[in-house]
Order: sequence, then structure tokens, then C-alpha cells
Amino acid sequence: MEITATYVPVWMNLSLAAECRERCEHALHRLETDQISNAGLRMQLQIGLGNSLLHTLGPAEQAQSI
Repeated sequence: MEITATYVPVWMNLSLAAECRERCEHALHRLETDQISNAGLRMQLQIGLGNSLLHTLGPAEQAQSI
């Protein structure tokens, strides 16, 4: 999960926003499932997810709810 958060800028710079979105969603789901409480990591993943949603969907309802 830490690797996912660290790799977000790389995906975005390579215009791989959909890949970034999928990976961030998966990592966030895993954080919840494994009950890992790492606020910094969760924040990085949420920012990555929000950024990728805005680049793939625009200001849609899903992007605004985050």
C-alpha cells in the first residue's frame, strides 16, 4: 500500500489516471479490510484517488463525494 501511495505521481505524470484510480481504490479498500490505521497513508491514497477521478471523470458526483 505504501508503494501505491508513493507511485501516484508517476502514474499521473505518465497520464495513467485510470491505473492510478484502480490502484488507489484497491489500496484504500485493503486498508479498511485489514483495519490498518495509518492516517498519513490513507490521506495520500485519498488525494491520489481524488486527483485521478478528476482527470478521468471530471467533476462528477463520485469525485465530489470524496
